[in-house]
Amino acid sequence: MNHHRETSESLDVGFYDLIAPIYDSHWGRSYFSSASCLFGRHIESLVHPGGRILDVCCGAGRFAGFLARAGYQVAGVDSSPALLAQAAEQAPTAFLVQADMSTFALPETFDAAVCCFNSLNHARDETHLARIFSCVARHLAPAGHFLFDVIPEEDYLHFWKDNEYILGTDGFYELNYAYLTHTQIATCRVRVRSRQDPTFVQAEAISEQRPFSSSVIDRFLRCAGFRVVFQKEFGRPQSRDSHLLVLAQRL
Repeated sequence: MNHHRETSESLDVGFYDLIAPIYDSHWGRSYFSSASCLFGRHIESLVHPGGRILDVCCGAGRFAGFLARAGYQVAGVDSSPALLAQAAEQAPTAFLVQADMSTFALPETFDAAVCCFNSLNHARDETHLARIFSCVARHLAPAGHFLFDVIPEEDYLHFWKDNEYILGTDGFYELNYAYLTHTQIATCRVRVRSRQDPTFVQAEAISEQRPFSSSVIDRFLRCAGFRVVFQKEFGRPQSRDSHLLVLAQRL
C-alpha cells in the first residue's frame, strides 16, 4: 500500500499568507534584534522624536510595533493580508496598507523609510526594483533616508540550499530552498503537511527571490532621486549569512 500522498487542497495560497502562522516566531523574532540595532545605529539620530517612519514590507509588524512604542508615527505596507492582520495586533497605532511595494500610495510623506529582512529581493526584475525605489522616493520628504538590506548572490549560492522543518499548531511546515544560477532565481517552496497524517499535503506555495548587484542598486537609487550614503556588508547575529546593507538619502 502506498502511503505517500502529495495531494494538496490549495496550490494558489499566497506564500506569506500560508506561512503567516509561523512567520513571526520563526523569522520575525530572530530578525528583529538586528533590525532594531541597525535602526539605532544608522537612522535614529536622523529622525526627530515623533517623526514619521514608513516600514515597507512590514510583515507581522514586530518592527513597526517597536517603532510605534518608541514614539514615532508609523505606516506599514505589505502585500499579505494574513501578516497585516498580525501587524494590526503588534502595532495597533500604525497606519497599515495592503499593497505591492512598487505601487502603494499614502496621503503623506515620511522622514525615513526602512525595508528589512531582504524583502527587496522579492522584486520580480530590475524594472520592478526601479519602480519600488521610485515609489519609496515619492513618499519621502526631501533629505529623508531609506535603509534596507538585500541578499547578495554569493550568499544564495552558499546558503540557499537547505531544508527546514517546523511544527506549527495547524500543521507541519516543510520548506525547501534552491538557487538556480542560470536563472538567478532563489525559490522557497513551503508544504504544509497534516499533523495527523504527514504524508498529506494540506497546501503549498512558492516564493521567488533574486539577487541584485550593488551597481544595479546604486544606479536605480540614483535614477529614483536618491544619493547613496553607503553600501556595506553586515552579518546577522547567530547566522552564517551576510547581507548588503544600504542607506540612501532622497535629494
